[in-house]
Amino acid sequence: MKVCTDTCLFGALFSRWAREPQRILDIGTGTGILSLMAAQLFPNAHIDALEVASGACEDARRNFLESRFADRLRLIETPVQEFTPAEQYDLVVCNPPFFEEHLKSSKEEKNQAKHSTSLSKLELAQAIARLMHPNGQGMLLASTSGHESLEKVLNTSGISINQRLLMLNFELEKAFRIIYLVSFNQHKEQDCQLIIYNKEKEYSPEAISLLEPFYASL
Repeated sequence: MKVCTDTCLFGALFSRWAREPQRILDIGTGTGILSLMAAQLFPNAHIDALEVASGACEDARRNFLESRFADRLRLIETPVQEFTPAEQYDLVVCNPPFFEEHLKSSKEEKNQAKHSTSLSKLELAQAIARLMHPNGQGMLLASTSGHESLEKVLNTSGISINQRLLMLNFELEKAFRIIYLVSFNQHKEQDCQLIIYNKEKEYSPEAISLLEPFYASL
């Protein structure tokens, strides 16, 4: 399974920020990496994973069936805008589309994965507000490019940003990703940061601490 380091760090952070959720929703699961990580971290949780791209659905379905968590993972091939579950979720997670203003690919599935062509920021914020339990939490991994507009639509949808983690490749570089913890609670923690690599281009101690439960070696 092809995975990105920033996505894995995002999933690993579930264990630090989430409050033992029983019902988890993964919006735009892709190959299923975040759902699988959530299933490993929370052994009593049931995870619903939404995806609309047919190729990604095939990958996610195979990855779920081959995992030891298959009985707690459910792949749902429907847009989140049309998704109407019987119950709301304790934790809603999403790695939203990046590169909204950038040049689009000629391949539709790449557009859906990398661009906001099938899910706008406003639609995402509205979906979280609708699907998150009143006492629930949400976690988002977003690009620093255009993050102000994401924060604005979260706010207008009644969602509060409780904490932001700025992700940097190296110390003194600019952040390239932001991880958000959100809820309907207005409590706000101070921003923090995660530096992925040290000067020797090896994983930093903090990155190793987060990733160790998921990697045989680092």
